[in-house]
Amino acid sequence: MTEWVRDIATASRGRSIRALIENAGQQIETGTDADTVRDNCISQLLELQPPTKADNAGEMLDLLNRMERERNRKTDLLGLPTGLKTLDAITCGLLPSEVILIGAWTSVGKSALMLQAAVANARAGTPVLIFSLEMTRDQLRGA
Repeated sequence: MTEWVRDIATASRGRSIRALIENAGQQIETGTDADTVRDNCISQLLELQPPTKADNAGEMLDLLNRMERERNRKTDLLGLPTGLKTLDAITCGLLPSEVILIGAWTSVGKSALMLQAAVANARAGTPVLIFSLEMTRDQLRGA
């Protein structure tokens, strides 16, 4: 997934650079000073430079905060509990940076697993929101 996003960002920067060059050519043809055009191009190219992790202070602060949380962690879980000890032991919990897809045949417990995780987190004080496009409130309560 991240490779796809990176490809889109790269293509977008490529289109922006192309437009910048075309605009610079038009400015030169209309008599704008070459040094001014060059300076504008340089500043616009610097704005198009992709962000790097090394120069992003916010990401470094997030990493330091995460390291502090890890140091003070009292459980084996790295993420949110599922409510099932065996599954939590295998996965170390549901990590916020991951997308978790659960697929199975009809009526094998996908919704029940989701509700079990929701209840476990609600009991732990984590805010929980459940919505379904396939099941009504009453159906979810009975799952």
